Order: sequence, then structure tokens, then C-alpha cells
Amino acid sequence: MATLAISARYVECPGKAVQETDMSVQHDVLFFISYSGKTPELLNLLPHLPRQLQIVALTSQSKASECPLLKEHENGVLLPAPLFELEEVSFGVSAPTTSTTVQIAIGDMLALTVADQLHENKGKTFKKNHPGGAIGAVTRAVSYTHLRAHETDSYL
Repeated sequence: MATLAISARYVECPGKAVQETDMSVQHDVLFFISYSGKTPELLNLLPHLPRQLQIVALTSQSKASECPLLKEHENGVLLPAPLFELEEVSFGVSAPTTSTTVQIAIGDMLALTVADQLHENKGKTFKKNHPGGAIGAVTRAVSYTHLRAHETDSYL
């Protein structure tokens, strides 16, 4: 999200989230990603959150009323991401495989949708904010080539 110029924080330890982050509430949205929606670390955070904080939960529940993360927040939004076959049935292990892939895809879609609303040209914003790795190298090469072409034009 940072490369799309969307202010976001990843909280490794939810118990410290309220103490370590400055939630202005008016413009903030707390986005929970949890297949079960019953993770103790997240549930233990709920009593410490302002009731007016907008919460979005990406879970396997199909109704907001069934999602423990939204019970105390009537303005919460549920993004249902149920699996039609449990991972233990599909792969023989009760480990997050398919569910994490679904969550990544939905998270990416949300980030791109928000970026569309915030920026006239999200591609340009992304290139500006992604300095490292292979994507950054390509962006720097393209920018350098473009800059050199303009310099050549000015000498003609």
C-alpha cells in the first residue's frame, strides 16, 4: 500500500496496536484479515478500540452477525471469503493455503481500488514510490531513458 501512497500500518502484535499507532478514527479503517475471525490476538484487541472506528473484516463468515470481530462495531463491514472445501479436505493438512491466497487476492484488489480513488494515475504513483527490487530498477531505467531523450530533444 505504501507504494500506492496509501497510508497503512501492518501490526505484528495486535496487543500493542492501540498504544503504538495513532488512530485518528475519523479517517482510519482497521482491516482485519483472519480466516476464522476468531483469532484470540484480534479478539483481545477489540475492547481497546474506539467504537466509532470503521472496521472491515475479511473472514470466512458469510454474515456480519456471525463474525466475532464485528459484534461490537455496528458500522463494521464484512468481506466474506469462505472456502467451499476446507483445506484439510483439499490438501490433507489443516494449514492456511487456499485461504491465504484468496486473502492476498482480495487485499490486492482493495489496495488497487483505493488507489484508483486517491490518484489520477496510480501507475505513476506506484513507480514513484517503488524504489527497490526489479520493479524499481526497471522504473529507474525507463525514467533515465526518458530523461535522456528529452535532453537530446532540447539540443536539436
